[in-house]
Amino acid sequence: MTIKTTVFATLALVLAMSSGGQAETTYSMEDLKALVDQENWAETIEHLQDIPPAQRKKDWNLYLEKSSLGLVNSVAEAGDPYNAWQTAEGLIVRYPMLKMSRPY
Repeated sequence: MTIKTTVFATLALVLAMSSGGQAETTYSMEDLKALVDQENWAETIEHLQDIPPAQRKKDWNLYLEKSSLGLVNSVAEAGDPYNAWQTAEGLIVRYPMLKMSRPY
């Protein structure tokens, strides 16, 4: 499997899982921090919604921004700019606050 195919398959899996209800394991902010520290962008995005809206503070927004940028960049680095653009747009639809992110 090529890197391009792997990245696309990962993205498709992440988007399918994040839009289909709760995952089996609920992650904490500490878990999200560990994923961001490991640069595990897809899994971070998959579990961002484990944190209830009332608890989504500054750190949560930072994890959203970093993981979104990381995922889009990894798709772009795989040599598929159109897929990177689609990924970026899909994340904005899912997380509209990304429109306010200067780096994003």
